Amino acid sequence: MIPRFTRRARAASARLLPILLSAFVSIASATPVIVAPDLGQLQQILDNAVENGVVEGVVASAAPVQGPAWLGVSGLSDTANQTPMTAGLQFRVGSITKTFVATLILQMVDAGKLTLDDTVDQWIPELHIPDGTLITIRQLLNMTAGVPNYLGAEVKSGGTTEPFIDVFFQEPLEVWPATELAELSTTLPRPFAPGAGWEYSNSNYVLLGLIAEKVNCPGGTPDCPTLATLVNRSLSGINHNLDQAGMPQLKLTHTLFPQNPNFPAVHSNGYAGIEDGAAAPSPTVKDFTLSSPSAAWAAGAVISTAGDLANWLHLIIENPDQVLYSNAMQQARMTFVDGSLEGFPVQYGLGIMNASLIPDVKSLGHGGEIFGYSVMMYRTTPSTPGGTEYYMVVATNRFLGKNDLTQDPGLALLIQLESVLYGTTDVPTLLAGKRKLGNAPALFFK
Repeated sequence: MIPRFTRRARAASARLLPILLSAFVSIASATPVIVAPDLGQLQQILDNAVENGVVEGVVASAAPVQGPAWLGVSGLSDTANQTPMTAGLQFRVGSITKTFVATLILQMVDAGKLTLDDTVDQWIPELHIPDGTLITIRQLLNMTAGVPNYLGAEVKSGGTTEPFIDVFFQEPLEVWPATELAELSTTLPRPFAPGAGWEYSNSNYVLLGLIAEKVNCPGGTPDCPTLATLVNRSLSGINHNLDQAGMPQLKLTHTLFPQNPNFPAVHSNGYAGIEDGAAAPSPTVKDFTLSSPSAAWAAGAVISTAGDLANWLHLIIENPDQVLYSNAMQQARMTFVDGSLEGFPVQYGLGIMNASLIPDVKSLGHGGEIFGYSVMMYRTTPSTPGGTEYYMVVATNRFLGKNDLTQDPGLALLIQLESVLYGTTDVPTLLAGKRKLGNAPALFFK
């Protein structure tokens, strides 16, 4: 998730390696060819990014469907203490959180607690969401609900109006009740009627989180389970199912929905550039490690590791032995609608995205950005006969810019790694001029 809010308020083979993404890029260039990838070149891409100040540290992996995986690590996890980056550290994963919340909702549907055709007003009428009698659970999941993105809202604070992103950047520990995030969306113009279009909106998943809480505690008593508790219970159940199915290697042992700003285990610090629109390397960098999970909540609060994300990517794409939910729910999840994100074509399912980051290669998964972190997890599938599929993860501890959110080192690195794996040439040209990437690409190359 890209923070931009406003208001001061308060069988199984383990296919390893995924990470995050919130925006996709379609790029036209040379057609990939089948090549033996230069693994040394993959590591050099990471090292160059660190050496040129694009990121403080990075963990990346690429696991073919069959064969050994590549794992690369570079840079520092803590610049103040000069702590080297290591592969098992936790990161905030931003919008990859949506894949976990979508899984929870689909499990509830499987259990008969609600249906994909239930409407918002059937569960949370007290919020008075416009068109709440028409917006369905399915539309929230696949971004066709027409609910404006609360990240674009503004709020009055101290007699002035401030963008949420400014408040979040200046006061990352501020607590934001989920109902207030939902209310922020109602202050913005609706982009289209429910089901009449597609637009990526974090508000959809805030509403899903509120619905999940209501479904599991319709009486609203003080001891009702929070969304964090529900997601963490879901993860425990999935791990149990994996044990029962004889697939313990796919368990998620370092993933959770946090209930406070702290990391529960060893983690990478996160960093964000302070100067508006500053290109990396920014002369001034803010440590953004600790931030309230309430600001992103159901749209971006989860913490995980690169290894766990690799397992998770495999699980949400394959659902082996129905360890997540029934085959019917998996079929629903993998039903895509066409959309356009920042001017580029994408396809979105129920908490999962499909896009082309390099020519003739489809990338299926999700990514996420939040101040301090940029993480991507995708399975790549080439159109070339005989080409290799990879499960890929990229986790960086930098997300740049305060008001200029156009630079995404995680996405840029993912594109470059894919380009090496599939033999696409002229990567700097591919990246140059893409709004999401700003002017960072040249810094990756010597």
